[in-house]
Amino acid sequence: QQVTVTITDDDAEPSLSVNDPSVTEGDSGTKNLSFTVTLSAASGKTVTADYATSNGTAIAGTDYTSATGTLTFNPGETSKTVSLTVNGDDVTESDETLLLTLTNPVNASISDAEAAGTITNDDADPEISINDMTAAEGNSGTSTMTFTASLDHASAFTVSVNYTTADNTAVFGSDYVSLSGILTFSPGETTKTISVTVNGDINYEPDESFYINLSSPVNSTIADSRGIATITNDDAAPSVTLSVDDTSIVE
Repeated sequence: QQVTVTITDDDAEPSLSVNDPSVTEGDSGTKNLSFTVTLSAASGKTVTADYATSNGTAIAGTDYTSATGTLTFNPGETSKTVSLTVNGDDVTESDETLLLTLTNPVNASISDAEAAGTITNDDADPEISINDMTAAEGNSGTSTMTFTASLDHASAFTVSVNYTTADNTAVFGSDYVSLSGILTFSPGETTKTISVTVNGDINYEPDESFYINLSSPVNSTIADSRGIATITNDDAAPSVTLSVDDTSIVE
């Protein structure tokens, strides 16, 4: 006589959870951001769950490559990895996040359905520099000397810096028009210009110079704080004619 004995399973279904990873983005190329999905205990059954990414502050297609799929845990397996491609850049920005969400579990429950992956910024504040300029003064009226202030790389933040002109051998009011103000770089912008008015004359004189000084940067540092403007003389030296008269005297 045969007897059937039933062994009743008294173990609850395992639960799924996913961790919150991070990766430094890098300046170029790509890196992997890897999520680990874990079963709380091994199962004798095949366990599956769907996953999908979504934007946080990171944007799919720009900051990372989106992904969807199904994870399959064979009997006895307790962890699976979802790897996402992260794009490097050289833009100064805040750390960015993206989300991985688990849905539709089979033979398991979900204890932690959503994870945040962090793309860590590794770019320092941009550096500002300003170029030197040289131009002929002209014989009359005015001309313009245009300086370019440049960031060495773009920023996701608004960058600003103060500027002001200062005399060297050129004198404001007679040789050029003094100027001061604030340059503002909107996010993504890397160049701004400063135009200074130079007065022409017909005086023969040495080349003259003045400065544009940068100060008080915001969301940036200054690599080259001074632009030198050289006003070149374009007037010929005056010609000199010497003559001597004949003369006589009674001895």
